[in-house]
Amino acid sequence: MKERRLHRWWKNYDKGWVGHAFVAFPGWENHEEGPDFLNALIEMDGRLVRGDVEIHCDAKDWHAHGHDRDPRYNHVILHVVADPHGLHEVTTRDGRTVPTVTFSHSRGGFPIVNRQSSLVNLQRGGAVTRPYCKVRWTLLQNGGWKRFEDKIARLRRWTGQVGLEGALYMGLLDAYGYSKFRRPFRKLAHLVPLSMIQYPEGLKKLLAVAGHLRWKGAFVRPANRPSFRLWELASVLAVHQGHLKMAIQKAMEEPKPRVALERVGAQTKGLGRRVAVNVILPWLVLASRWEGQPLWAALARKWYREWPALESNAVTRRVARQAFGCREDRLPFRLTALTQQGLHWIAKHPESLLPAMQGGGTPATRMPYFSIS
Repeated sequence: MKERRLHRWWKNYDKGWVGHAFVAFPGWENHEEGPDFLNALIEMDGRLVRGDVEIHCDAKDWHAHGHDRDPRYNHVILHVVADPHGLHEVTTRDGRTVPTVTFSHSRGGFPIVNRQSSLVNLQRGGAVTRPYCKVRWTLLQNGGWKRFEDKIARLRRWTGQVGLEGALYMGLLDAYGYSKFRRPFRKLAHLVPLSMIQYPEGLKKLLAVAGHLRWKGAFVRPANRPSFRLWELASVLAVHQGHLKMAIQKAMEEPKPRVALERVGAQTKGLGRRVAVNVILPWLVLASRWEGQPLWAALARKWYREWPALESNAVTRRVARQAFGCREDRLPFRLTALTQQGLHWIAKHPESLLPAMQGGGTPATRMPYFSIS
């Protein structure tokens, strides 16, 4: 049996038992490096668990592919196999044992278990929406605003450490790093703080320190490579001479402030829009109290609601495909930065698709990854 067929079967499998595990949500299909399905919701031993799922044709592939030594597989909570022969104990790098379930050839799927979940309601209109059904637009809006508030809270924590403008600088480097290089870019922000950038030799120091950091993930688009992002970052900091807050204040006075804010964060339009939505707008809400500018917060929230959607990525395409059953550009409503950020929030919080939980389950908005021993 081809692994692709297993992937297709698992992606459409929800609200059913696989051995001792109840699948409430199969997870988001992952076409990049790492586990095959991300953020699945599975009930095990009376607990609703969130984590990743790895699928193999042969049970021995877990060790053959080196997943037991790869930290990206530390959040795997279920191992699905077609051939259980030669099955050994499946463990992650952090030493946790992962349960394994076997695909049944004779039944064309997993063994049918006539039981009911103790946590998830299986009545009509069930506990989790099917991956291809329509998710309410209000869910995306609420998720987009929660993600916005999370970004404000993160900037507030950084403000307590490095000050208001220093938090803006850390947010800028965090956005330039995106998912693959976020850790080294954050480390760079600590090694070369904004106070150093504001001196003539600061940019040379920034690039010199970056050359000694460890950059992983060479297989990315040219525009996303660390070398390109670093030169883009250095160019932006050179234009503003490290005075980011002053640059934003000037942009707010421009006739077209939204366009000016995009130019503050980057020289290219796509990256500038991403920095504006993910960093500058949340920072404006935070800075409105510090600077005594309540209009900034009102404008930032208004623009966030109306700002055009950013470039699609693997996360937004994945959620649109599985949650709405269509491509991101064919969603049944106009996609804005707000609703697009809602797609990101749903990707990290699939429990938001659960309208009801029973029997003392963990609140959906606070469900963490659970370790299973």
